[in-house]
Amino acid sequence: MNELARTNPELIEESSVLTRRIKDLEQSLSERKRAEVALREKEVRYYTILMSIEDGYFEVDIAGNFTFFNDSVCRILGYSRAELMGMNNRQYTDKENGEKLYQEFNKIFRTGEPSKRVDHEIIRKDGTKLYIESSASLIRNIYGHPVGFRGMMRNITDRRRAEEALRKSKEWFHAIFAQTAVGVAEIEMATGRFLTVNRRLCELVGRTEEELLATTFQTMTHPDDLHLHEEKTALLLAGKIEHYNLEKRYISKDGVIIWVNLTVSPIRKPTEEPGRSIVVVEDITERKRIEEEIWKMSFEDGKTEPS
Repeated sequence: MNELARTNPELIEESSVLTRRIKDLEQSLSERKRAEVALREKEVRYYTILMSIEDGYFEVDIAGNFTFFNDSVCRILGYSRAELMGMNNRQYTDKENGEKLYQEFNKIFRTGEPSKRVDHEIIRKDGTKLYIESSASLIRNIYGHPVGFRGMMRNITDRRRAEEALRKSKEWFHAIFAQTAVGVAEIEMATGRFLTVNRRLCELVGRTEEELLATTFQTMTHPDDLHLHEEKTALLLAGKIEHYNLEKRYISKDGVIIWVNLTVSPIRKPTEEPGRSIVVVEDITERKRIEEEIWKMSFEDGKTEPS
């Protein structure tokens, strides 16, 4: 059948089909355009977020050279964007930390498993050193082949310095605690159980550290002096006093009575009730002996006076 012989209805049907196909194509193009716009908007949104976060985001190739990074990486390392692009991690680490990063990235490459946290040191452009906490994972292409790494880095220098200061403070405290000339103990207030004791307290009562930690202060307190703590401890727990002093008697392991002066102070966190206390124990046995002798001498002198 030639074109001239085609009927009018056939032409109308073909025209209708062609019109529908054009509309479908226009709709498909419109949907694709909307999807592309939405994708670009999402990319812009993610890019804006990446550029505004405080932590550094980076991408490197298999050799460890920067291929993408946010502004925080520039701030952390102290280099401009142009200077950092293509820079290798060995250019801002010393030999030891460079090797540490190499081993970590090599592990990620071999296993495919991301690293959760790696602490290492970097050297900024101005020569100052910072402690960095970083994590990384593998980047694969559409064929599943490894092509690089992506990760986050965070400046933890202030935290590390605070931890170091705290460690030194603890060492200093423990040195004083262990070597001081008076007895010192940490006690659980509810039970009187010894939690920590120093060398001097062990010497004072003739017991080993293990023996003291297995007992309570009540065990070695003279029975007649046990009541002395009750009232003051109640005031301490109520927050009406910040510490208290008292004189009482201890009984050493071999039965010798030792007079001591105690200073008891609670260990209190701002939002918690005190559960422990620090007790400083001073041996006043000699002072008590001298006071007793003076009292005896005064008493005897009084008896010999003429009536």
